[in-house]
Amino acid sequence: MYHPNKPFLMPPGPYDYLNSSCGVDETFEVFCTTTDTVIARFRFWDARRDRLIEATILTAALEMLRLNRESEAMYGLTEEEIAQGLHISDGDVP
Repeated sequence: MYHPNKPFLMPPGPYDYLNSSCGVDETFEVFCTTTDTVIARFRFWDARRDRLIEATILTAALEMLRLNRESEAMYGLTEEEIAQGLHISDGDVP
């Protein structure tokens, strides 16, 4: 499960969002399409457009993080190195 202090423990992605409901609230849920794990739920009654924008932004950010991690893994960086902040810069591998 996702832990805010350990973002690299998040489900692997890809990520998407969908219109759903939670009790009486309509929602947009951001989720991992591989594991069907819900990452965030944006509830709305009358601010549908604002919650849609928030869900879209979060989904895009998660996808960018996933693609960045895949790119760094291609260069042989481990999950631990990525979590420690060792990143590829200007095409150089540490």
